Amino acid sequence: AAHRRERLTGWRPLSAVVFDLDRFGNFNKEHGHQVGDQVLKSFADVLASRFRASDLVARIGGEEFIVVIDGAGREDAVRVADEVRGLLAERSVRAESGTPLHVTVSAGCAELDPDDPTRESLLRIADVALFMAKRAGRDRVVAA
Repeated sequence: AAHRRERLTGWRPLSAVVFDLDRFGNFNKEHGHQVGDQVLKSFADVLASRFRASDLVARIGGEEFIVVIDGAGREDAVRVADEVRGLLAERSVRAESGTPLHVTVSAGCAELDPDDPTRESLLRIADVALFMAKRAGRDRVVAA
């Protein structure tokens, strides 16, 4: 359907995913900033392995990242975000004691609305979806 719409209207889907590392502040507080840095690096490696050079990947806060995916509708964004969530869960970050730490991420997904095609609208909707994911218990992907 997205390809047909693009052919007929010239509109190409664009989606955003906002990721937030769950309880990241606790990693820094309980295990130190070096472990927090390992968590950030591990997540950045997952993002780099999963997204294309044409996708915009950026850290926008302490533990928050955004990915803008050109040519992807909301369902595609949800699928990819869930893959990222799963890949992070499989990775091992260790405390200084050697204890493995379980790192999870929540994500909010949104597709650019052709009737309101602004960056602010896209990010606002993705942020609302992220809030819903965190409120629903974290370690999940929600689309709005």
